[in-house]
Amino acid sequence: MESATYPTQKELQELNRTADSLIIGAGVTFTHLRAKLIEWNKEKNNDGGTCQALLDQLNHLASTQIRNVASIGGNIVAALPISDFNPVLQAAGAILELHRAESTTPRFISLCDFFLGHHRVSMADDEVLVAVHIPLPDPSSKCFLRAFKQARRRDDSKGIVSAGFRVQLEQSDANNGQWHIVSACFSFGGMASSTIMTTNTQQALVGLPWTRTTIVKACEMALNEMPLYEQSPGGQPEYRRTLVQSFLYKFYVNVCTELRQSSVDSTHLSAGHPYQRPVSHGQQAIPERPPSQKVVGSSLSHRSAYLQTTGQATYTDDIPSLINTLHGALVLSSEANALIKDIDDSITDIRAASQVPGFVSFISHNDVPGSNYVGCEVYDEEIFVSSIAPCIGVIIGVVVCETEQSAQMAASLVRIEYELLTPTIFTIEDAIAHDSYFDEEQCLRDGDVDKNLIEAEHILEGTLLIGGQEHFYLETNSCMVIPSHDDNEVIVYLSTQDPSKAQQLIALALGRDSSHISCHVKRIGGGFGGKESRGILPCIAISIAAVKIGRAIRLNIERQTDICITGHRNPFKANYKVGFTGKGYFTALDVQMWSNAGCSLDLSLNIMQKAMLHMCNCYRFHNIRIRARVCKTHLPSNTAFRGFGGPQAILISETIVEHVATYLRLDPFTIRNLNLYKDGDLTHYGQPLEHWNIPRILNQLIQSSDFLQRQKNIEEFNRTNTYRKRGLTIVPNKFGIGFPMKYLNQAGALVHIYKDSSVLLTHGGVEMGQGIDTKMISIAAEVLGCNVDRVRISETSTDKVHNTSPTSGSVSSDINGMAVRHACEQLRQRLDTISVDKSVIISWENLVRQAYFARIDLCAHGFYATPDMIDLDFTQNRAKANYFTQGAAVTEVELDALTGDWHLLRVDILMDVGRSLNPQIDIGQIEGGFMQGVGLYTMEELIWGDNKQFKWIKAGQLLTQGPDTYKIPSFSDVPLDMRISLLSDSLNPRAIYSSKGIGEPPLLLAASAFFALKQACMAYREQQGFSDYFTLHSPATVERLRMACADEFTQRACPNKHQIFQPRGCY
Repeated sequence: MESATYPTQKELQELNRTADSLIIGAGVTFTHLRAKLIEWNKEKNNDGGTCQALLDQLNHLASTQIRNVASIGGNIVAALPISDFNPVLQAAGAILELHRAESTTPRFISLCDFFLGHHRVSMADDEVLVAVHIPLPDPSSKCFLRAFKQARRRDDSKGIVSAGFRVQLEQSDANNGQWHIVSACFSFGGMASSTIMTTNTQQALVGLPWTRTTIVKACEMALNEMPLYEQSPGGQPEYRRTLVQSFLYKFYVNVCTELRQSSVDSTHLSAGHPYQRPVSHGQQAIPERPPSQKVVGSSLSHRSAYLQTTGQATYTDDIPSLINTLHGALVLSSEANALIKDIDDSITDIRAASQVPGFVSFISHNDVPGSNYVGCEVYDEEIFVSSIAPCIGVIIGVVVCETEQSAQMAASLVRIEYELLTPTIFTIEDAIAHDSYFDEEQCLRDGDVDKNLIEAEHILEGTLLIGGQEHFYLETNSCMVIPSHDDNEVIVYLSTQDPSKAQQLIALALGRDSSHISCHVKRIGGGFGGKESRGILPCIAISIAAVKIGRAIRLNIERQTDICITGHRNPFKANYKVGFTGKGYFTALDVQMWSNAGCSLDLSLNIMQKAMLHMCNCYRFHNIRIRARVCKTHLPSNTAFRGFGGPQAILISETIVEHVATYLRLDPFTIRNLNLYKDGDLTHYGQPLEHWNIPRILNQLIQSSDFLQRQKNIEEFNRTNTYRKRGLTIVPNKFGIGFPMKYLNQAGALVHIYKDSSVLLTHGGVEMGQGIDTKMISIAAEVLGCNVDRVRISETSTDKVHNTSPTSGSVSSDINGMAVRHACEQLRQRLDTISVDKSVIISWENLVRQAYFARIDLCAHGFYATPDMIDLDFTQNRAKANYFTQGAAVTEVELDALTGDWHLLRVDILMDVGRSLNPQIDIGQIEGGFMQGVGLYTMEELIWGDNKQFKWIKAGQLLTQGPDTYKIPSFSDVPLDMRISLLSDSLNPRAIYSSKGIGEPPLLLAASAFFALKQACMAYREQQGFSDYFTLHSPATVERLRMACADEFTQRACPNKHQIFQPRGCY
């Protein structure tokens, strides 16, 4: 805290080990405690595993930064029900030492008696927790302490269930020296309103033999002691009940291993071994650069790399404020589908807000000088709500104050009265039930589906649900708007992928021409599609406020708000019916898809259309019909995300492949290979496949990844390991590059050469970490013939390059690169007139100087429009990609069937990027895109409150609002072995320097991780006697994976339905 003083007391910092206990001061940070535990653990004293158990929890507790400041005492007193550390302390028999000022005698209390409930402890207001005493067992006794935790992510993630188990055993002379339980303590976090011990279970086990039968009894009794109901806060009741049993069985096997008991089957031993993760490593294979290219094709380092890694890169919120700059804060709706009362008379009660020091104004729909309706393709969304708030998080107004803190405080004090309306529609199922859709049904067909389904030798039907995804860019949305009193000009600095769209909509809202608005973007801290449209709306609101007040205003949106209001990847539902032969050839496919668009259309129709185009992936279905509806719901509007419908489509098509393979008892790769497109085949929308490299990619990847031998190795591993299973999958992908709307396939560039020979380049793309500026600089240097250090890019601005297309669709380097080349070629032609004698080498500096004195124009505008493109038209079965980026991935995983935890063991990716403009940047995009796809398909889960599945969350409110609850892949989730190769001898005449767009395609290859995990689940299910096909919805979270591994533990957790149980999800 600012200006706070942190006193240090010696007693609070004590870290000591005696013969019979560990003494830990309450003020000791977790970092210091961890270091000391490592030191103590090396002493090899028989402490029953106490130090190691504490370390096991500390190693995955929060982040390094938090462990550096968080103390053990603070963790205990907070009394969080999902604490990871308190259960192991409780199981260890920890005693707390409490002091009060007026007494010299400390009070000691067992941690078992300290927790009274949720955030409630047995501690007086004037008491201070001074130390924690952890008793150590007698070295001669057989005492075992172990810790367990399962979270949504391995690191920096609160446990769904955490546990600490301690058991003391003694060996009886009778019964062949069998071990019996002397005492036991089982403590759990995440199973009640506070850390809880299963007292009855512990007492009942005393005297019983240490056998599997006893552990089964412990499982049954523990479940009875910790009942969880369908709507228990925190959700996942079946999974949490299963984890309790899984942890107990892991504990049993671990102890048996220590005792060297032969009663445990050798195939079960891996259940008791904690996973030890080695250091990750990787390999990269890059084709040689064409000798004709001097700069393009080299691995030029990212131009902003050093600035970004040292924190010196400037983003929108780093731009210094002008004198008298004000600050805005958004007033957002707190109800979904609700009428704001007295909207025309007094939109809100702002009396309390207006009393905040520094308050300037409140801006609402009454202050909009132009149109209050904006949007992407259609204007169906209000800037400020004027009547009905369609969802939680729409903008009702803007509070403007002198400081950011004052603005946020004032915004929180604004009072709004609502009248709740019905029905409320949150899910795809709700929308289907209430016929709530945008536009008419989309339909794309090829051939006679109905006839061929009737005649099909085999038919399978299925349903797949695919969840949404938060963009989670590092930089949240921000803007600064500067109104000019001269000629009505408005200057806007903002973080967006589409400055021209921002310019257009701000002009519309202000009632001015676009020429009065200039939008500037130097760089953005990640976008992934999330800054293409949704972040513009708050900027428009701030623009209206700035123009009305006549002063510069800036807005920085905090993470929680940004996640809640800026939309996500669209959730999908798909019903499919596929016809095929006995050998596995597809004959017909009928697919019905729905997406959850939220409360406005935004780009959801375009996303659905893209999904329809990618439905076949790399396979020919011969006869296909795809019907699709975009659902209108009372959630914040969903939007573009890397892949733009492609990731949902590939998961559907590959699910169909896996379903057919399971039914026919064939390897999925056999089905894939049988149905691959051939060179020259027509796609289901009539585009011939040219430069078709997928067969070559698959053959090469099968060899380089040693796929067939590894399959055999996995079969052997799965046979000898009951509770750990591995899966291996190969998945190909073709991704169409190019905007489906013809008019968007254009770009401009402006190049200045100054007298000192330096070059200032401006293009229409936005640098968001993907390296487009670096690629444009290399193209300019290549064409001009100068060193890359002479070329600079300042920013993207609408007053330099007009009518820019959004930086999206993996097409920006193509179209902007062509525009840059066009401009530079003009300049090079002019410069070449200076040097008549080609044998004389003139330096770049001298050449520019001579051109200036010869009065040659050293400025050029470049333009490019992608040729031969057409507008998408499903009524005519017409669509066209400029070309296809192609690739394939082989992914191997290892799954802990008892918990759902998993590791990526190895990933091999072979990507056809044509002739890469910059191989290292492209490989970075491949690695990053793949891991973002891993997040989409496995761990990233949006959880919304509704009136059915998640009643414990407010209806229409997002639970996963920040990094505390929403988990993206971390360092421990990257593959242990990642091998990236770029396909050699691949040409692409349709793009700049024969390159290919690479931003989005690698993300889709992460579907291979999803299906490898599914194969691991299938291996476990078959072992348990469930050999039929099962559906695995996305994301394949640890919960879904564990519950898919049906066994005796899931049977007790959800009786009579465990083989087909599907965890709840938001779609």
